[in-house]
Amino acid sequence: MKIRELRKLIKKNEVQISSNDIMRCLQNSYINPNNIRQPIGMRDSQYWTVDEDTWRAILKYSRIDKRKYVPERMDCDKFARMLWAEMPWRFGLNAIAMAGDPSISHAYNIVVCADKKGKMCLAMVEPQTDDLVKVGRTRLENFPLEPRGRYKASINF
Repeated sequence: MKIRELRKLIKKNEVQISSNDIMRCLQNSYINPNNIRQPIGMRDSQYWTVDEDTWRAILKYSRIDKRKYVPERMDCDKFARMLWAEMPWRFGLNAIAMAGDPSISHAYNIVVCADKKGKMCLAMVEPQTDDLVKVGRTRLENFPLEPRGRYKASINF
């Protein structure tokens, strides 16, 4: 898909949501704020997002996953930061968080998916592979790094 086609797809499926919408979405998921040890960083009051399929198209277009992994220099937290920064800069979407979990020594991203009908969900993104996995109500659906017990990640939108 070319960038022009992708931008048309984003415009067609773009949805504006609030920070309160994101908090409600978190509360209805496994990543309930009551289970998180650190407060969630919400820097904006309004967020723009797209549906799950459009997020997948964006990730496929993004080239961040093509970067070479280099321990400490270009590792998981750098991949997550780059994807977090690329979405608003290149695509105008800011409903993406950077998450870091010291209990599993890993950083990744969380995106909010929303469609035009108002249906919302969360998905975890592994920025090194572009894997997008929906977050369920009781556990992370097939996420290979599912934390055990209380969720320890810091999450910053």
